[in-house]
Amino acid sequence: MSGSKRCTVCSQTLSLDLFHKDSRAKDGHRARCSSCVSHRAKEDSKRPPVVEDDVTHAVCGRCERLGRESLLPLSDFGVARRRKSGRNSWCKRCCSEATCEWQRTEGGRKKHIEAVKRYNEKRRLERGATGS
Repeated sequence: MSGSKRCTVCSQTLSLDLFHKDSRAKDGHRARCSSCVSHRAKEDSKRPPVVEDDVTHAVCGRCERLGRESLLPLSDFGVARRRKSGRNSWCKRCCSEATCEWQRTEGGRKKHIEAVKRYNEKRRLERGATGS
C-alpha cells in the first residue's frame, strides 16, 4: 500500500500500512499509528478500575434478556480492567455459556482449534528456549 500519514500522537509521518484501517475516516485509516494505539492500550490496562465501595450487586444484561434472575453479587462478574466499573457486563455463567455456544458453531470450532495450535506452538518454543 502506498502513501503516508502523520500520527496525531507521535507526530511522525509514517507509511499507511502502519495505521489500522477505519472505514469512518476519510482516508480509511485511523489518526493514530498502530504503535501509539498499542502503547495506549497497555497504559490503560495498567490503570486500576474505578470501583465504588457502596456497590455490591450488578445487573447481568444477558440474564435479564433470558428472563433469569439478573441482579447478582459482584463476585459473579469477571474482572474487566478497561471498563469503568471494573467488571464484565455479563456474569461468569453467561460468559461461559456464550463461549460454549460459540465453540459449537463451525466458525467458532475452527477459531478455537487455531488458537489451541498457536498456544501449543508458543509453549513448545518456550520449552525449547529453556532447554527442557
